Amino acid sequence: MKMHVQDRRKEDVSERGSILLLALWTLFFLATLALAVGAHVSAGLRRAGALKNNTTAYYLACAGVERAIMAIEADNTNEWAGLTSEYWSKNNDSIDCGLFSVMYMRVKKDGVETNFGVTTVSCRTNINNLSNFRSLLESKLGADKAAGIAEAARQYRKDKKELTLKGVNGKFESVYELLLVPGVNARLFKEIEPYITVYGGNCFEGIAEGKAGARESADSRITFVFDRGTGKILYWHEH
Repeated sequence: MKMHVQDRRKEDVSERGSILLLALWTLFFLATLALAVGAHVSAGLRRAGALKNNTTAYYLACAGVERAIMAIEADNTNEWAGLTSEYWSKNNDSIDCGLFSVMYMRVKKDGVETNFGVTTVSCRTNINNLSNFRSLLESKLGADKAAGIAEAARQYRKDKKELTLKGVNGKFESVYELLLVPGVNARLFKEIEPYITVYGGNCFEGIAEGKAGARESADSRITFVFDRGTGKILYWHEH
């Protein structure tokens, strides 16, 4: 009888030990699952926050474009060559969700200079004016090579007019079309790109930048060209 009671006690202890072990494994599994779910939720919240900040930065950049257009249309001088008023173009915080700035790049003899505001494209050479384009090439390549490339550009425009739909004038619609002209390689294009345009003198260009999030960690940029004569945006590039 005494041996039977001892055996039952041993069985109870063993059973309780098994239950305890099972409980510990269950707790371990639940803790691991909780950590995994927490990590997943945390990553999702970070992604959602980043998406929100990136979207906010984009619309801040759009606000910068609209503010620049307001400044362009408010100016009524024909000799206007750039607007650098910092109260609207540099770290504008009139919108409480972030900042926007508007700037433009100016090519100088000693490099590229960044200024706040926008500038007219009349300071660049319009490649559709083949005479002016040839003059620019002469300053980079000399008269003989410049003459050959200018003639190739004229022929390109002629072929384009003949091969495309009726009514197309054959003009360059983008500076990157120059890469299709014989004699214009990537090296030459890179050298002359800061000096050329396809837009008229009543057009203005700028780069609108929006920043949002903690310490403005998210940013978005929009390069644009606005035609004050027609009131239309001719070029829009998000980067």
